[in-house]
Amino acid sequence: MKLEFNLDDPKALAEQLDGLLQERAGAIRRVPVSALRQGVFELLALIQARVPKKTATLVRSITAVVVKISEDISEGRVGTPLKYAKFLEDGTGLYGPGKQPITIVAKNRKALFWGAYDGKGGPLFRTRAIVKGIKPRHDFANAIAEFLPRYQQIVEQHLAGVIG
Repeated sequence: MKLEFNLDDPKALAEQLDGLLQERAGAIRRVPVSALRQGVFELLALIQARVPKKTATLVRSITAVVVKISEDISEGRVGTPLKYAKFLEDGTGLYGPGKQPITIVAKNRKALFWGAYDGKGGPLFRTRAIVKGIKPRHDFANAIAEFLPRYQQIVEQHLAGVIG
């Protein structure tokens, strides 16, 4: 069975995943914790391989945990506490959810040096700058979509080991 996900809209993706989980609730209850644990840590490795590694701060901050909610329900979580991860995932400015350019204004009647020079070699100062923003990367969403078929294999292997 092939699944297609709407990766352009995070809310639509979340709704699709919620619907899929509710539709398959009976089968999901049978998933062994060992399959959940293996899946969570494989997803962690996949996400860490996809995110930008300029300083590796984001990669180091991504964690995975398996939490036992009740006697028969466990939950796996992969995420990061860093606020800027959301901006990398969804984009900013013209490319982000607001679709508006970012305006940077100098405070207290000062000026901004934007790395430009005039014809005589003197620095150019501006009182404001307008930037387009950054394009969304969708590293987390793409990793999840890529990982779902693998997770189905993991669950099937664990169920075959438990049941068979």
